[in-house]
Amino acid sequence: MNKYSTKFVRLILLFVALLYGINPTVVKLGIKNMPALTFTTLRLLVATISFLILLNHSKTYKKVKKADVHKFIFMGLGGLVFQLGLIYGLKYVTAATASTIIAVMPISVMMINRFVKHKIIEKNKYIGAIITMMGIFLITQNGVNYNYDSNTSKIGIILLLIAQLAAAIYTVISEDLVKRYSHYQVSTIMFGLVFLGFIIISSSELIRLDINLVPLTGWVCILYGGIFSLCIANTLWIFGVEKIGSNETSIYNNLPPVFSLLSGMIILNEKPLYLQIIGIFIVTIGMYIFSKNRDKIDG
Repeated sequence: MNKYSTKFVRLILLFVALLYGINPTVVKLGIKNMPALTFTTLRLLVATISFLILLNHSKTYKKVKKADVHKFIFMGLGGLVFQLGLIYGLKYVTAATASTIIAVMPISVMMINRFVKHKIIEKNKYIGAIITMMGIFLITQNGVNYNYDSNTSKIGIILLLIAQLAAAIYTVISEDLVKRYSHYQVSTIMFGLVFLGFIIISSSELIRLDINLVPLTGWVCILYGGIFSLCIANTLWIFGVEKIGSNETSIYNNLPPVFSLLSGMIILNEKPLYLQIIGIFIVTIGMYIFSKNRDKIDG
């Protein structure tokens, strides 16, 4: 562990889980204070600037090879779909439900690796995936947002499932790119491309935006989302993988739904249904089983 103790790294990862968990609540709060596309565009601007600062400080920039340009473009498209699915899906479900759906992304990564890269999948991953899907099924029953009916809430879940699939695709692509470029550069380019995409699709909203009408809460959500949720959390997560391995780090991916549930109740006054809480609990168990012995190479 060198100068970092295992206990210190675990505390860092617990902090990261908290940042990830609060993020859906912050996004919901942000899009209540300004148009969703505008909020996300400004959030991505802050994230891109933050990663540019980290990339400059790390001194790890390398010229992108022509053979990798299309991979970065596909990563950007995946990030664009993820952000769109997130902001519109959150309109119809609670923060805890959104966090739970996004948390199943490793299962999508597994399936992509299985059918595209023909990787061998361990038995416990299939068991964890089945249990997780059972939990998601429970979440979709009887409406998962007390402000919407069952059908409307299911639209939100479908959008979030598409979002996590897009995130899984750009995650698989990034696994190859980080072998040649630093994660700072890969993240900077990806968020930069997503930001450019959002400028295009939100241009009409941005032109009409009156910054004087945006409350302080809206700006706080933008800064939190860009700096903490996107930049700091992702950087610290990679730090955890480097120090204690992806096997142990992945276990902390089960905690964000719990923090989302609590923050949604406290900040947004959301009232989760009992069936939703049971579903979140089952998904968490499924993801724990799925994450056990994820990478035997870590040792």
